[in-house]
Amino acid sequence: MEATLSEDAVDEAIMKLLHFTLTRYANTAACTLVIYDLFLTLDDTLEYIWKGRLTLPKVLYYITRYTTPPLLLVVTHRIPLPLDIGYCQRLAWVAGAGQVLINGCSLFIMSLRVRALWRTSPRITLGIRVFYTIGWMATLILVIISLQSIQKYTEYYAFADTCYVDNRIPYMFLVTLIPLAIEFVFTTMTAIKTYQNVRIITGVPLTPLFRVFIRDGFLYFCTITFLGISNAVVWAFLPSTLMYLGLYIYFACMTTFICRFYINLLKVANEQRATMPSRLSTKLEFRSRREELIMGEGEFEVTESMIRRDLFVDDEENLDEIQQDVLGHYMLPRIQIVTASTSSLTAGDRTEGDREVEIRDSTDSGQAIVQSKE
Repeated sequence: MEATLSEDAVDEAIMKLLHFTLTRYANTAACTLVIYDLFLTLDDTLEYIWKGRLTLPKVLYYITRYTTPPLLLVVTHRIPLPLDIGYCQRLAWVAGAGQVLINGCSLFIMSLRVRALWRTSPRITLGIRVFYTIGWMATLILVIISLQSIQKYTEYYAFADTCYVDNRIPYMFLVTLIPLAIEFVFTTMTAIKTYQNVRIITGVPLTPLFRVFIRDGFLYFCTITFLGISNAVVWAFLPSTLMYLGLYIYFACMTTFICRFYINLLKVANEQRATMPSRLSTKLEFRSRREELIMGEGEFEVTESMIRRDLFVDDEENLDEIQQDVLGHYMLPRIQIVTASTSSLTAGDRTEGDREVEIRDSTDSGQAIVQSKE
């Protein structure tokens, strides 16, 4: 009987060591990814991030980018040493607070993008704010409850010189599923707006900002969804010694994708600003018939002022600096169909026949003035 117990104890110890080793390698890979990407994007960061005024998107970038590396260094290399059970319990709270902060900033960045795309619908933008707030608060409450349980079951394994949780934490899998639900809703709303603009500008090549949005946004959503579901499965079904196997890879990828997404948007926006046209020359032909004006063929030249209005900025006070307004906001060619009722036309205008109509840009209201030419 003693031999059997001894063999079971040895098998359990070997399994724990295997789990701790896998977790340590995974955390080291996550830390390496974040630090390596930090150096890879250093030139672009100095060029597009550090210049100009401090804005909310930049603050979110700084928090997301520069909180993750020290957090991963602490949890990966167990700084400071030596370890004991008290340190393990404090470390759990520090790591949890950092993860909530990073996750909250990332989701807020996504909410800014969606709010900017739907800014013409006040009720939808208000709903986005409420939805994000409720989702993030629910995540925060679940994290606090989970951390209390983690602190209760945290142990120090001297043989491997590491901290671990000795029991599976119930409901902890919801910590990643709720943010994933928020990501899914935001991505769906973004895809709807993207489809609407693509349908309007069918046949027109996508702008560089549009391509960045599709490429980086798609990769971000797929990667975060896969890692989030994987962590939920680990927490719900696998041994508690594997609790941190994929957690820090999840946050490392989130930080990397969000920061690169932001930098790429700023980079492309600055390149497009350098080649932006400065004058408006718009000429369309309309055919007037009874109750409506039917648009005929014509050319549409986009101006700088029109592009600035189509940046979907989230802060009206920052319109003077395009590079500070492109966090999730895209220069989408916005084509509006101009109609006019016959009640505003003269009797002569109501007769059938071809008329040449010039549309010129008006004042800061962004409206168009229709001038007919005989």
